[in-house]
Amino acid sequence: MTPWQQFNPVSGDKNSIIGQALFRQLEILLLLTNLLQIPATNLLDNDVNKATIEDTFIQQLQELKPGIEEWKQYEVLNYKILNHLFTNYTEDERSLEEVESQSRTEDNAKIRDVIMDNFATKGFWRHVGEKYHGDKIVFEFKNYNKPIAKSEVVQVASYLSKKGCGLFAVIWSRKQVTTSALTEIKHQWVYNDKMIICISDDDVSRMLLAKKDGKNPDYIIKKTKNYSYCIVYNPFPIIIKAAQ
Repeated sequence: MTPWQQFNPVSGDKNSIIGQALFRQLEILLLLTNLLQIPATNLLDNDVNKATIEDTFIQQLQELKPGIEEWKQYEVLNYKILNHLFTNYTEDERSLEEVESQSRTEDNAKIRDVIMDNFATKGFWRHVGEKYHGDKIVFEFKNYNKPIAKSEVVQVASYLSKKGCGLFAVIWSRKQVTTSALTEIKHQWVYNDKMIICISDDDVSRMLLAKKDGKNPDYIIKKTKNYSYCIVYNPFPIIIKAAQ
């Protein structure tokens, strides 16, 4: 006698019919697993515990070592992350679109890691396009084992111009920025109208988790220390303590 047959639907037990139905379903499930020769747990798995692409990216990022030895792997990984975060768009809302990687400046003297076309129709990237002549966005990857310093900000600022790549760029690095870098970021914003954002591993992970939860990862950029330091939407800067 099978387990479900032990339940008597006329015994007066109100739960017996429900129990009988449940056991009947279990029996059918076990029969299917025998026929298909697959574990029963596979049929019951609802993918809740499976790692998403965002989880995989975060793990891969954590496993990469800062420094020159793995700089290429870091660049390739973040190139994939960048496209995953910002190049998806629908018919109603466009976003960023990859143009080229490892491109040279107009004078052929400097190499920029990634340039993306900005086709955003609303939200943060549209604001960037309108305020910073951001028809193109420069992303620079730095696999440094120390915080971004002033020299890196100056380097990226040299890529930017109204008639070139616009006045907005993102430095993608492992750690937060130094005080000297924050000061230079403010200088570039106040005197040259250039906005340079520094993204750390923590910021990247938070953007990936936002994407995983179905949220827009753009808002994480607006919460970075150096973006808050200048505050695009407010003419008065907020001074935030930087990494030492």
